[in-house]
Amino acid sequence: MTPAKIRPLRRRTKPRQQGWESGAVTGKARGLTARLRRVTVEQADLLMRGHARSNNASMRVVADALVAVGLQV
Repeated sequence: MTPAKIRPLRRRTKPRQQGWESGAVTGKARGLTARLRRVTVEQADLLMRGHARSNNASMRVVADALVAVGLQV
């Protein structure tokens, strides 16, 4: 493959990588919330979604805050 053909492929994979990272953080946040609140992972997901909606934030922002600074929902 020539370098000109390789560059466009790299650009296409970056959003996918960010999506995987986002999913990993969200999954970790669900697990933390489930353990702290003593609920199922599905219930933790609902709690996080409710918090995101009521605070006009994305799930990614809520998940990042849960993991990074211990936000409790």
